[in-house]
Amino acid sequence: MISSKAFNERNALSEVYPIIVALSKGQKLNIFAQTLKVKGLGLISIEEDTIDMPDNYPELINEYLPDIKYCEKIIPLNGIIKERNASSILSTKIKQYLSMIKNDSTWKIDIKKRHSPLKNKDIINSIAPSVQIGSVDLTNPDWLIHINIIKNWIGYGIIKPKFIIKLSKQEKKI
Repeated sequence: MISSKAFNERNALSEVYPIIVALSKGQKLNIFAQTLKVKGLGLISIEEDTIDMPDNYPELINEYLPDIKYCEKIIPLNGIIKERNASSILSTKIKQYLSMIKNDSTWKIDIKKRHSPLKNKDIINSIAPSVQIGSVDLTNPDWLIHINIIKNWIGYGIIKPKFIIKLSKQEKKI
């Protein structure tokens, strides 16, 4: 998921495309970019199951910073659900990625919503019972179970907090 200022969504998507190509390490990918009919948000989806996200991913982006003018945030996700009852299958979809969290790790469910009537408590109650590994840490988790809801789209991912890249004009180094 990519965020930008309103009306700069396409420019931001274009800036992030070379980063995804670099992360793919020459792997041929089917990449699809689109705006989400919500000002300031765009989505780049990759048809393949996954790109291995190297631990130094935030540092890799540093070389692209001089060319980034429109993108404000990059949030890697494992998948997207676009269905009427997406929240009912979210727990099932997330389960397939829970093995990324090790027994000695901590985690937190992180929810961001826009234009959605879903309640955070209901989402947490549907996901938390599935997580039988590690322990909860709401202040400094090793992993985020990140849920991003925009209208009837639900993006989800098990990611390290440092993988959410926030860019600003003042910051020229991550």
